[in-house]
Amino acid sequence: MKKYLRPEWRTQSRTKRKFYAKYLRWVEQLGYLVVTAVFAAFIYAFNTKADDVIKAEGVRIEAASTPITASEESVIVRRLVPNFAKVTKGTPVLEIKGEGSSDVLQPSVKITAPADGVFVVTESEKPYAKGDTIAKILNYSKLIAQAELEGATVGKAKEGQPVRLSAITYSDTGIVFRGSSQHGGVVSGQFFNQATKDQVEALLRGQKVKARDDIALTIEGVKSIQVDSAIDLNWGVESADPILLDPPPSYVVSGVVVSGSHVGTLQTASLPATVKEAIRAEAERRAREVALSTKETSTIKGFRSFNTVVQVTVKGQAPDAGAWPATIINRQFLAQVSIPNPPAGLVKAVMKADRNGTSVTARIEVVTGSRPLALTLLKK
Repeated sequence: MKKYLRPEWRTQSRTKRKFYAKYLRWVEQLGYLVVTAVFAAFIYAFNTKADDVIKAEGVRIEAASTPITASEESVIVRRLVPNFAKVTKGTPVLEIKGEGSSDVLQPSVKITAPADGVFVVTESEKPYAKGDTIAKILNYSKLIAQAELEGATVGKAKEGQPVRLSAITYSDTGIVFRGSSQHGGVVSGQFFNQATKDQVEALLRGQKVKARDDIALTIEGVKSIQVDSAIDLNWGVESADPILLDPPPSYVVSGVVVSGSHVGTLQTASLPATVKEAIRAEAERRAREVALSTKETSTIKGFRSFNTVVQVTVKGQAPDAGAWPATIINRQFLAQVSIPNPPAGLVKAVMKADRNGTSVTARIEVVTGSRPLALTLLKK
């Protein structure tokens, strides 16, 4: 059969015909390549796992401790060892005296260290009540953190899950210094101190600032300061107390969840009949007693419909059977995180922060599971 193409079905441009004849094969191969790449990405997305994480920002890292508590209302007579002294179990550390209501003079009692570690007194201007912590024995070989974790998979949180600690900040005073040099970056929250922030605040307080499309406002205080600078380093300098630089963003420390509890605020309208009836009965009683002030004073004559929604605080996991449907308002997992083998630099930073009355903080992420990357992308 003779093939026939009508002239209007094909381009009349010789340039276009020449281009198609030369490059159509490459266009076809590019199309095949694109389709293959899309298919490969599809397979990759379903075979690659993405971690489900819950996290908390700015969580304080501290040493594990053994408390020394008051058995009755007490005062410290004298300290037998100085603050931040290393002690061993059984070492006398405090002499305390009871402050009972009796007129009889209470004898003083020597308190010994309940464990090996670093002794620190819990300062108080008034007598310690029964059960109050008088002092602590700190164990810097084991660091801990108390985190209020939030996230979409918070319901999967439990003991034993791995923890990542990142964005670690050493004693941030509210002034972050970032220096760039030929030998790398320098980031520190300790380069400036609180006195510097107070000085800047005193100079700025009362001055005026104006943002775009806003009115002029008066400066009341300084929340934070960031200083960026190009610097030259002078090597070979000795110092008895050098400033610890904050770790880089890529620095990660591992830990584990040792305990925790589920808490939150939930909202539900699926209430038992007894609860609904009790609320309605109270409403009807109040309707007879209470006058409402609208355009004119009036009372409620009756209720045509009556729906009750309750927000409840929750704590602790319960069996699924018989649970009422609810909507999450706020949901957290209160976790105690342990860092069993902390890096020496982190331990040194926590020790220094304790002595200076500051804190070391970090972002804490708990891995609650994993799912195919495709499902995570589809959910977003």
